[in-house]
Amino acid sequence: KNKKNFIIKARALCQIKTLNMSSMLKKGKGFSKKFRPVSKKERLKIKFLITIRNGVNIPVKTGSKLYVEWKRGMKLNGVSPTKEMNKDKTIDWDYSFSIISSVYGSENGYEEKSLHLAIKNKKKLKKKIGKIRIDLAKYSENSLPVDVSLPLIVHSKKSSKKGPELNITIQSQLIKIGNQKIVSAEEAKGFSSTQTKKFAGNNYIIVTDDTMSEMSYSEAS
Repeated sequence: KNKKNFIIKARALCQIKTLNMSSMLKKGKGFSKKFRPVSKKERLKIKFLITIRNGVNIPVKTGSKLYVEWKRGMKLNGVSPTKEMNKDKTIDWDYSFSIISSVYGSENGYEEKSLHLAIKNKKKLKKKIGKIRIDLAKYSENSLPVDVSLPLIVHSKKSSKKGPELNITIQSQLIKIGNQKIVSAEEAKGFSSTQTKKFAGNNYIIVTDDTMSEMSYSEAS
């Protein structure tokens, strides 16, 4: 009998604690006050938005027709439009693409996610002019576009005072934490959710069926 009473009291205490937690998390129909930081152990699904803007000081003749190949691993994933080298040793591609990749935390930040770029000459049997390897994981927390200039490793005996570079814009968009879809707190402002996360200084909510129903209803209205 005493054991039974103990179990009943323990269950009642758990229910009270659960109710107290819910009331602490909720405030009207908004978000909880505190956003739990993303753990380094959690797998992140990130969409990287990349724009290859231009190249400078690439050691080829004016009028040479060049394009950029990009790949993750060994498989070729995409090719930019072919553009001509200008007289001022610049070439403009303005070519954009996106990559969705799983990113994992490590002691030093994030595990490496390599993107390989190669510049090729269209007329010279697709000869490789130069290449670059980018670690996308370093840009996992760049929710705003960031412009970077990266040195190009060239396959040429020609040299110039200024080294060849590729100018790129990179932006990241967090879309999943583990198996849970998320949206920014700003996007879902005004909708009810107590499941919240903080990542790179930004607040996110975990998308539930209830949240999606509310957002769909709002869009239809």
